[in-house]
Amino acid sequence: MGTSQPIRSLDELTAFRSYYLNKEVNLRNYMLICMGLNTALRISDMLQLKWGNVYDFDRNIM
Repeated sequence: MGTSQPIRSLDELTAFRSYYLNKEVNLRNYMLICMGLNTALRISDMLQLKWGNVYDFDRNIM
C-alpha cells in the first residue's frame, strides 16, 4: 500500500476545486472539496453533516 501526500500547490488546488464546478458539474462534490479544504473535517465527518448543522432555518443564516 502506498502513501498519499497532500496537494500543496495553490494552482493545483484551484484546478481541483474548479473541476467539479466547471468541467464535470457536480455541486455535491464541489461542496465537499471546498469544505475539506477550508475545515479540519475528515470526509467521514462531512458526510454525516445535515442541513441543520450548517444552516439556521429559524433565522435564515448560515
